[in-house]
Amino acid sequence: MSGSVDNTLKLWQVATGRELRTFQGHSDYVNAVAFSPDGQLALSGSDDYTLKLWQVATGRELRTFQGHSYDVTAVAFSPDGQLALSGSLDNTLKLWQVATGRELRTFQGHSSYVTAVAFSPNGQLALSGSLDNTLKLWQVSTGRELRTFRGHSKSVEAVAFSPDGQLALSGSDDNTLKLWQVATGRELRTFQGHSDEVEAVAFSPDGQLALSGSGDSTTRLWQVDTGKELAKMVAFKDGEWATTTATGFYNASANGEKYINVRVKGNQLRDIKDYRTLYYRPNDAIQLAIQGVTPQTLAQATQKPKKIPPPLPPQKRLALIIGNAEYQGYQPLKNPVNDATDLANVLKQLHFEVMLETNLNYAQMEEAIFAFYDKLLENPGVGLFYFAGHGVQYEGESYLIPVDAKRLLKNIRHLRSKAVAASYVLDTMKATSSEVNLLILDACRNAPSFVRSLATTRGELDMPGLAPLKELSNSLVAYAASPGGLSKDGDGRNSPYVTQLKKWIAVPDLTINQVLKRVRKGVLKETDGEQSPGYYDELTEDFYFNKTD
Repeated sequence: MSGSVDNTLKLWQVATGRELRTFQGHSDYVNAVAFSPDGQLALSGSDDYTLKLWQVATGRELRTFQGHSYDVTAVAFSPDGQLALSGSLDNTLKLWQVATGRELRTFQGHSSYVTAVAFSPNGQLALSGSLDNTLKLWQVSTGRELRTFRGHSKSVEAVAFSPDGQLALSGSDDNTLKLWQVATGRELRTFQGHSDEVEAVAFSPDGQLALSGSGDSTTRLWQVDTGKELAKMVAFKDGEWATTTATGFYNASANGEKYINVRVKGNQLRDIKDYRTLYYRPNDAIQLAIQGVTPQTLAQATQKPKKIPPPLPPQKRLALIIGNAEYQGYQPLKNPVNDATDLANVLKQLHFEVMLETNLNYAQMEEAIFAFYDKLLENPGVGLFYFAGHGVQYEGESYLIPVDAKRLLKNIRHLRSKAVAASYVLDTMKATSSEVNLLILDACRNAPSFVRSLATTRGELDMPGLAPLKELSNSLVAYAASPGGLSKDGDGRNSPYVTQLKKWIAVPDLTINQVLKRVRKGVLKETDGEQSPGYYDELTEDFYFNKTD
């Protein structure tokens, strides 16, 4: 069962992936779904402030639960199926009688949005997670708050009880999972490995393993008693998938191997197919990881040396250039399309293969980034990403705004899922093992009014401009303005930043650092000192746009 921003639920056949039925009735996004214990009923929570109960076999809506004053973000059935629990952006949980839809009680105590709820296995306790960075334990029969679990540094997005009810698991926007002792609220351990927010968690039926899903596009399996990561699972946009284990084994779909490489001595990448006999375990990769078995312990002493693949092809230069100007329902920007087009033309002369895109909505931006990833993966060399348009920083992250953002952003937190994080673009480039990653962000403009209006009522945006990125290994990130500063459109066809950038990247035998310093000097002069471009460099070797020898 799935819920969607198209206001519907859909039922799917797991064995075939076939869509069986669509459930229609909500008037806004569906954020949460749950099956009853007997599988005959389904519950949904929506941005229309309601829960709905459905008959799974027919798709018929049985009743609507009304009482929340804001979006419903989480739902759960009690173990006996007689009660339902919901969490909401109104900072409360509510308990409902499933048979009648009657509200039984409200749980109050969180100081911000409630993002996750769960019943204990015996149905006597409830657990909740919140944007206030805490979990809370509640007595279901009275609504009394029993204890608060503190330890996460950002919003708690997912919670779960262990099968025996003695442990609790949480996932957070701080990129970690935490294990807790329910009886005392004591934090037992932290599970680290994800590079983005953890949005879903679950225990295995025996309670020995934990599963997590994250915004970094991976699902990970963990050993509960040690916190050790056992396996990482990734599903790709083309329908292929791959699983790798901490001990070195892998399993993959028919063409999923193309996404797996082996790094060998000298920091070179080799095709996994050259090592298939040693590492491929289609039937027991995860079981071997649980047992701690490595490929080396299974390898035969007489195994023949591996054939050495041919050398890698010459370094490739690939650029994705995006200029967003025509923002729907908002005044257009003057320069982004011109800047993107003119910069693309210069890069073509400097032997870059250029993917030029303009006025992209969110789905199109995602599609362009996926296509960029696929092309860069074919021959990792130099990857360059340039974006001109609106951008904002929120909770320390820089977001690049698609042209349909006014329609998509219903509250400030939707930036995380309906705008493109700059760190996501950089991580996507680094995932190809490209030799050089260049990220140029010309989005240091004032946040558009429709974004600021959301922040005024539901949270606060950070200072103007964009935030610096972290973990840049083999990367350089350049900004049209210094952190917190704003860039100007100027009076001509191009912005002052792109005017200078086009000029200096074409000059022979300048390193990129020399280029960017000259760009900064030129922009400062052109804007009377009001705009100062910045950059962060963790490249290990000099890079030249135009090397003559």
